[in-house]
Amino acid sequence: MPDIVFVILKGILLGVLISLSFGPSSFALIQIGMQKEFKYGIYMSFGVLLSDVVIILVGYFGIAKHWYLEKYRLLVGIIG
Repeated sequence: MPDIVFVILKGILLGVLISLSFGPSSFALIQIGMQKEFKYGIYMSFGVLLSDVVIILVGYFGIAKHWYLEKYRLLVGIIG
């Protein structure tokens, strides 16, 4: 039981760290927010969200058929 709690806490910590990380899109969003109106910041946030969702879906559907083949399962697990 303690192992499960440790894994969950570790996952929560990693999620918080990833959500607080600042990349180029964060700095661009801050810049747009200071120079233009609020709605342009919303548009950019939606664009970043949409691009992330597209990348995740392309990756998932690109690997989905290989995931169920036994000969690729170890390789996919190592890469993942």
